[in-house]
Order: sequence, then C-alpha cells, then structure tokens
Amino acid sequence: MTSLQSPPREFYTAQELAQMLRVTEMTIYRMAKRGQLPFYSIGRSMRFRAAEVEAFLRAAKGQTPMGDA
Repeated sequence: MTSLQSPPREFYTAQELAQMLRVTEMTIYRMAKRGQLPFYSIGRSMRFRAAEVEAFLRAAKGQTPMGDA
C-alpha cells in the first residue's frame, strides 16, 4: 500500500510563509532583508528553508514585538 501524502516541504515561498504565519508578504520580505529571517535567493525569488523558519520561530517565542520597549 502506498502513501498518498506528499513529502514534507523543504522550502517555502514568501507567499506561502506569509499565509502560514498570518502576516503580509511585505512583512516576510522586510524580515528577510533585515537579516531576521534566513532566506535563499534563487534567481529573483526568495525561498525559506522549513527547518530555518522553525528555528526562527523557536528563538522568537515569547519575545516582545519590535517597537515595544
């Protein structure tokens, strides 16, 4: 019997990541350009490795939003 599940995603687009995190694509691009969110450039596209996004989220857990001091 074969599994109908697709293999886990290794990379996400900015649009996919924005939908997952419920933020705008512009927020994802800004975070990437600031160096907060690691990304890979493939041509003119940005790709985000799933494991690195998970590490970013673990590190960000419990931090206050930027701008709040």
